[in-house]
Amino acid sequence: MSCRNISLIFFRQIFILILVVAMKKAIYFYDLICEIDKN
Repeated sequence: MSCRNISLIFFRQIFILILVVAMKKAIYFYDLICEIDKN
């Protein structure tokens, strides 16, 4: 394993993590907006 490969995998893991967190936040805000619309 070269240093470059390790850093690529590392950055990909961080990217996936940020993506998952962003999706969870988007779903949370979407639910919040739907709740406000209902009332």
